[in-house]
Amino acid sequence: MTWDQEIKHQRHMAFDEGKAEGLSEGARQKAVENAKNAILQGLNDELISKITGLSVEEVANLRNSLYAESLSV
Repeated sequence: MTWDQEIKHQRHMAFDEGKAEGLSEGARQKAVENAKNAILQGLNDELISKITGLSVEEVANLRNSLYAESLSV
């Protein structure tokens, strides 16, 4: 492999890795958004965890932050 080919290959791999990380972060943000909506609809943490793939602890933390936000308004 020539130097130019190696550089192109490395750039392509870095781009693919960045794209995968971006997609993963987007999916997580969507899961958090869905969890917040489910909390507001009155679902329990265990069910929200199963639906979104977030841990029960993460859902509980979201619930607590939503509660804290409602108190500060």
